[in-house]
Amino acid sequence: MAKAKSTFELADEATDGLMTTIREMMDKSLADNITQFAAVEPNVLNIYELANMMRFGHQTLLASTRLTMIANNIKVEEVG
Repeated sequence: MAKAKSTFELADEATDGLMTTIREMMDKSLADNITQFAAVEPNVLNIYELANMMRFGHQTLLASTRLTMIANNIKVEEVG
């Protein structure tokens, strides 16, 4: 029987490896990030666009957390 995938693994698959890329980026120093991005993406406007996409993702995470809190509270009230 196959081991169940973690939430991270499911999210990584759903985002075509983006979660792994983000984790790898955050594990490196800013200086290393600058060197890496400069080598593969010299157009800073594309990096700003990626930053905006990440900002949207962060807002989605906050909304998801809030909705989970709402659901948890409703569930508790229904049970009694």
